[in-house]
Amino acid sequence: MMRDIPLTSRLWGLFIGYFRIAAFTLGGGMVMLPLMEEEFVRKRGWLTHGDFLGVVTLINALPGVIAINSSLIIGRKVAGVPGAIAAFLGGILPSIIIILVLAPVIAVLRASPIAASAFLAVRAAVAGLILLLIIRQARKTSAGLPEILFAVAALAAVRIAGIHPILVIPAAALAGILVYSREDKL
Repeated sequence: MMRDIPLTSRLWGLFIGYFRIAAFTLGGGMVMLPLMEEEFVRKRGWLTHGDFLGVVTLINALPGVIAINSSLIIGRKVAGVPGAIAAFLGGILPSIIIILVLAPVIAVLRASPIAASAFLAVRAAVAGLILLLIIRQARKTSAGLPEILFAVAALAAVRIAGIHPILVIPAAALAGILVYSREDKL
């Protein structure tokens, strides 16, 4: 299906899609994820929901910037190495332009109560977008009781007990190995 779309159209679509997402998103990579899902899963149909969930899982496991990692992974999946390059350039170009244009104005904006209020409102919108992504992805995963218990235990360990996430991640991995390796033997 995607192979029927000419390579130049896919490259242009990746570039424009990532350019738009990067240009109009404040708050980092997690905020970009629902917009990426809308652009590449719902609107263009270049990824399935399962593909996108796999991308989200992979980019969260990799070190680095979510927007860059996702552009390289999605771009390569859609159009090979040229697609990764097109998506990457589309994703970084708005930031470069914004930095060059707004750098002189940043000091003035920081002192403005109107700008501070605007950024406060943007933070609330960012939280809403992240919550939307979590709800959408939760509906598409088949989490059973063990997965829900792992998630609640990890959340409690980090938020209530104050255990650093770096310690929680390997503990969860070990618990998963113990639980799921036992299931395979049954």
